[in-house]
Amino acid sequence: REIVKNLVIARTTVLYGYSPGARPNFATWVIEKLKAGKKISIVDDQYGNPTLADDLAQACIVLCRPGISGVYNTVGASLLNRYEFALEIAKVFNLDKSLICKIKTESLNQKAARPLKGGLFTDKLFRDTGFRFLSAEQGLIKMKKQMEA
Repeated sequence: REIVKNLVIARTTVLYGYSPGARPNFATWVIEKLKAGKKISIVDDQYGNPTLADDLAQACIVLCRPGISGVYNTVGASLLNRYEFALEIAKVFNLDKSLICKIKTESLNQKAARPLKGGLFTDKLFRDTGFRFLSAEQGLIKMKKQMEA
């Protein structure tokens, strides 16, 4: 705690957003696959807070205010598993949700372990700054508008 006395650490999870030319993120990957009519397998046992990159940027600006220091969870307002988030993406972007298949993390045989419960609370951030993140649905609607502009 002494080390972060004059610093801010922003913790986040499941970052997504629209950024032409950037490496795909979970949301843009799901959109791309579903638009192409391809089936995708998504885990339903990994939970996190989908976080719109625009929101994270705004939170970082807010956290630069004088007198603010410490560790802050900077994540979206919704706690969803990856499968639920993929369904939300399909809904907002009017894509075929029947192409999304539910699987368990253990079936992936990944080399690196993945945390199943990755959700974070933002109470401290709101208490100290008044900043609130968008829900996954609100963030995806904003992202869709950016993509259509």
